[in-house]
Amino acid sequence: MRHQNERVRKDLNNSEQFYTTAVSLQRANQPQNCYNEQLADVNEPMRQRIERVREDLDNLNGFYNIDISLRRKARLRKYYDEQLTELRKAPFDSFNQEEKIDYLLLRSYLERNLQQLDLDATKDKKAETLLPFAPTVVRLCEDRQKMKPMDAKKTAQDIFEVEKLISDVKEKVVGKKVKVDRSDAFHAAKTVDRLRCLLAEWFGFFKGYDPMFTWWVAEPYAKVNKQMEELAPAIRVKLVGIKPGHEDAI
Repeated sequence: MRHQNERVRKDLNNSEQFYTTAVSLQRANQPQNCYNEQLADVNEPMRQRIERVREDLDNLNGFYNIDISLRRKARLRKYYDEQLTELRKAPFDSFNQEEKIDYLLLRSYLERNLQQLDLDATKDKKAETLLPFAPTVVRLCEDRQKMKPMDAKKTAQDIFEVEKLISDVKEKVVGKKVKVDRSDAFHAAKTVDRLRCLLAEWFGFFKGYDPMFTWWVAEPYAKVNKQMEELAPAIRVKLVGIKPGHEDAI
């Protein structure tokens, strides 16, 4: 129990640090009208604004670290929209030449990032055929981030279902019974690798200090880990055309 409490406190501290390291992220937990009112500082120097945005995004991307997560995309989109709205209120005509350049660069950067979210969403959509298990993995990892209570028996069932889905996908991939563009398959393989790492981190967090978790989840997790380890290279070889040992590039 002592180890469990220490781990829980550590995770809580990490979550709290995320919300306290950047001023704008603190505002995210406040009512929407308060958030907008505090952001509306038209006199904020452009150089300071750029540094703040950089710090905010470092923290956002550090916390929302699952690339295919809808929650991540929604949070980043909200942030970009808010920053663009506030940036347009800045007194552009009164800026000196350097400040105007900074303004235009920051606006372009935020707009490009918004466009990239749309491109990423399109890529994820096209790869869904090979990733039917991804939503469950993402949910488990995000539930841990949000410190939601974990039911070991139900979690074991979730992992068991993930293993079945991965097995079905792998069978179709090996038998070339699924049609996916090479670029989409390549993206799917990279996503499988990323999800495997995230799931390993998730498992390592609970393993050891929660005996019920270890009892229920250790065996199905080991099977899922092996299936994911085999699925990514199978996709690369069968659908992308990358030979084993060759560099991942298209």
